[in-house]
Amino acid sequence: MEFYRETKLIDFVSKVGRQFRMNSLLNKDHISKRLNGEDDGLSLTEFFYTILQSYDFAYLNEKYDCTLQIGGSDQWGNITNGCDFVKKQYRKQVYGITTPLLTDKNGSKFGKSEGNALFLDESSKYNMKQYLLNLADDSIEDFLLMLTFLKKEQINTIMEQHNANPEKRVAQKCLSDELMKMIYGDENSADKNQVLYRLRREQLMIMSIAEFDRLAQEVDKDAVIKLQKQTNLMDALLKLRSSKSEIRRLLQSGAILINDQRVDQLDQAQLLHDKYMLLKIGKRDLRLLIFI
Repeated sequence: MEFYRETKLIDFVSKVGRQFRMNSLLNKDHISKRLNGEDDGLSLTEFFYTILQSYDFAYLNEKYDCTLQIGGSDQWGNITNGCDFVKKQYRKQVYGITTPLLTDKNGSKFGKSEGNALFLDESSKYNMKQYLLNLADDSIEDFLLMLTFLKKEQINTIMEQHNANPEKRVAQKCLSDELMKMIYGDENSADKNQVLYRLRREQLMIMSIAEFDRLAQEVDKDAVIKLQKQTNLMDALLKLRSSKSEIRRLLQSGAILINDQRVDQLDQAQLLHDKYMLLKIGKRDLRLLIFI
């Protein structure tokens, strides 16, 4: 943060640290649970983080009159520490609100630290839609209840349809449509990449270079992957999957389609106009590869 740039550690500890009492900190649930848990305990960095977050809140209150901090329920201790610190430092009343964490059935949370967070600015529409479509079946009903304004009766009907044919992912599609509409508006909620899913091999084989270029402009930018001409297909697929062994397994199971044709081996000769390739992995991951 910019306001820490000129801050000296000794001065910070002297000015800010004296406002915190160890007994109070150690009695906080989020700290005591880590200290007494079965994992690796609590590092000094993690312990000090609550003081930094408290100071952040105080700085924002002083400079911008920020009086409310909102966070997930796991931030309750840090937020209340911040409220206490502001009250001691400036004799002001500030507030905190926490919301329940989004978790899967195993209790693992969704967030930056878990590497599975969605961002309104950083996540493209394409990646957001793919993320929502790939949510696990065992959590999807809870997400429909928490994240949409659909009535319980509507969600019950959706789940009946979903459970009858889970492979169609009716519930995931419904959640995706509702959230995309909520975030981007009705006019932007339509999936621009549907044109890719509708393309059949006979159409691809007769498309001109100009048509491929126009297609690349029309679909979401994350649905298009541009590669160096000398890039082999295995390296191209490694941008989408974690290992060569996974790619070979997908090939053997018939889960990879090139230009709408199932393949069991990768062949650079499958490029159209020596440049374009429509690659599909599984049922939903569809990309237009352009070798330049």
